[in-house]
Amino acid sequence: MFSFVSIPNKLSGIGLAAYEVGEKTHTVIQPGRVVKDFVNFPDVAPTFMEVAGEAAHPQMTGKSFLDALQSPRSGQIDPARTYALLGKERHDTGRVSEDGTDLAYPVRAIRTKEFLYVHNIKPDLWPTGNPEYGLRNCDGSPTKSYLTGLAPSDADYRYYEMCFGKRPEEELYQRDKDRHCINNLAANPESAAAKTRLRAQMEQDLTDQKDPRTLGQGDIFDQYPYMGKQFNYNQKK
Repeated sequence: MFSFVSIPNKLSGIGLAAYEVGEKTHTVIQPGRVVKDFVNFPDVAPTFMEVAGEAAHPQMTGKSFLDALQSPRSGQIDPARTYALLGKERHDTGRVSEDGTDLAYPVRAIRTKEFLYVHNIKPDLWPTGNPEYGLRNCDGSPTKSYLTGLAPSDADYRYYEMCFGKRPEEELYQRDKDRHCINNLAANPESAAAKTRLRAQMEQDLTDQKDPRTLGQGDIFDQYPYMGKQFNYNQKK
């Protein structure tokens, strides 16, 4: 059996955020053992290709994890699978440039057993979309209605800011002690070495994968046409 089990999202981030609830999916393969290897969605296609006896397409950046599927062991199977890269570009409409172009909220991140490092590449933008357009990257719910109805003077307004406010350029969380990613250590001098190491590893891998954003060509993501219902920014609907 091979299936993905998605973890329901909480409101403290966006649906495809680079936080625990946005990036973690349990993979059920063989009940009775637990494998600790980090696996990304780009690894799934090369795995299926290897099962079918075919070579992975040159465009694929992932790596087959068939060895982990076939191993009878639990724990860490592949000693190289100790981290995963995460990324986000456009997920919904709700941010717009002066010329009417829908804008992405670009994020790149790296997750290890101990840390989550997040690089919000354009921290001047709103992560869940502009407030004046309804924070469109977060679906409607009673919780969203409650938070967006708060005033800055309200005691719970800090939760609005955690969910919808602008984010710093860098975030670093010690995942084994802060699984909800609340205490940002990016500005902590004691965490500087870990932050530098994680960012270097992330950027090296993304460069090897020819990620346009990492290579300074990321605005191409804003040029792809949106195939869903187009949002009218003048009418705000």
